[in-house]
Amino acid sequence: MTSPAVDRVYQGQFGEFTITDSDRLGVRLYRLGLNLAAFSFAVATIIVLSRPQLLPLTNLLYMGFCLGLGISLLTIHIYLIPLHRLLQVFWLIGAITSLIFSLYYQLSPLEFVYNHPVSLFGVGFIFASLTGIYFKEAFCFNRLETKFLTPLVP
Repeated sequence: MTSPAVDRVYQGQFGEFTITDSDRLGVRLYRLGLNLAAFSFAVATIIVLSRPQLLPLTNLLYMGFCLGLGISLLTIHIYLIPLHRLLQVFWLIGAITSLIFSLYYQLSPLEFVYNHPVSLFGVGFIFASLTGIYFKEAFCFNRLETKFLTPLVP
């Protein structure tokens, strides 16, 4: 005969908490999204620097970056709801702007920004949402790399 599982209570920086299966799934999805975004960004950077003939592939990689970031922003644990929603709105503004540039101008969003720098005020919201994730990680986990990246990305 087995006894029912008892949730372990942890003492955190802001009080006691338990970790549920839903929390574990959310964290896995959050990390999966960040990995997709990081991988897409890294491969696109390598292509831009070393294989200009593959430049059209960066549009697909940028979409992977945006998708991964969107997944992370849906599943991230930010309990200050207005901040969480603000980061999601930033992502949405950047994603919609990128989509408009891709469809209307028939250029990749990054190529359009390169040729029209003022358009960064639309696409740049994607990167502002990424900066928000760095800020959250720096605040919650006191990680040195996120403290470094927070002012670097904007």
